[in-house]
Amino acid sequence: MNTPPAKMTHSFIYLQYLRGVAAMMVVYFHSVVQLRNFGIDKPLLPMIGESGVDLFFVLSGFLMWITTSGKEVSPGSFMLKRLMRIVPLYWMLTLTAGAAALLAPSLLKHTLFEVTHFVSSLMFFPAPNPSYLDPSEAGLLLTPILVPGWTLNYEMFFYVVFACALLFPQRLRLPLVAGTFVVLAIARVTLSSDAMALQFYGNPIVFEFVMGMGVAMLVKRRTLIDARWAGIMTLVALAVMLLANLADLVVSRAIAFGIPAAFVVYGLCCLEIRGALRNFKYLRIVGDASYSLYLTHVFTLVVCRLIFQHVYKADSLATELAFVALCLALSVTGGVITYYVYEKPTSGLLNKIKTRAAVPADVHS
Repeated sequence: MNTPPAKMTHSFIYLQYLRGVAAMMVVYFHSVVQLRNFGIDKPLLPMIGESGVDLFFVLSGFLMWITTSGKEVSPGSFMLKRLMRIVPLYWMLTLTAGAAALLAPSLLKHTLFEVTHFVSSLMFFPAPNPSYLDPSEAGLLLTPILVPGWTLNYEMFFYVVFACALLFPQRLRLPLVAGTFVVLAIARVTLSSDAMALQFYGNPIVFEFVMGMGVAMLVKRRTLIDARWAGIMTLVALAVMLLANLADLVVSRAIAFGIPAAFVVYGLCCLEIRGALRNFKYLRIVGDASYSLYLTHVFTLVVCRLIFQHVYKADSLATELAFVALCLALSVTGGVITYYVYEKPTSGLLNKIKTRAAVPADVHS
């Protein structure tokens, strides 16, 4: 199982594929949720796919460790790089959602504009969403105006904790991050339930980032398993995650989804490093555009709903399949277009500005 440590030269293409799959899982889940807007209280299609978010969290922990391990990375440069990656697209779409809530509130269902909540959304801070004040919707209370952005609130918090850990020797970083999350989880249980930020940041879901870091440590040390067993483990773990989603198990999400997600990431890394690599061009494109796909699909689903409500007749499996297929096709198309038209050019421009700012003035004199 173990092989000697070696310099990591892999680009982890399989993980890029996984990002695309995870994004499409979330789109599928929200597409099935949209069926309720047609009066279908109990869709025939299975309610699975929300665990794509847990794959993203494990992947995030993995990538933050892999990209900083063995390097001198300052907290400031780390956070700047993360902000350049996350902020431009998220702010643009948050402003769009805010404008839609003010000008056309009927288009985005469950989207209301409130100044404090809107500013908190831009700052990646959890605040009560005025659209979800009903006790039956408590799970959505601390979502931003662009609802899928709740995951970015966790991502940004993880980045801050991880950036602080970069001040310490590498051997201490994982224990420090994990220890911070343990303290918050304990405080969440023992202290006042009225502290909404504590209820949010103390959610055990944050341990999925730690799982990703742990997987990265194993991969970095070349602690790998045979490709055949890695393939079997990956498929089994993915099946367990989806079945747990379908069964709606009353256990911690970090256990039901996070642990299988960690096995999926580890298995794919083993497959790639062991040489079992296959090229899936279009899935790579979706993986590259996964961030755009994840954030824009809420707008695309509105378009799908408006289109479909004119042709919807009666509930049937064929009807549901047609609607979900439309949602997936248009969401992927919209995400890819957004990536190439806005996300990628903006990222390139910011990197150029950063590079020029880092060059000493006398170089240009």
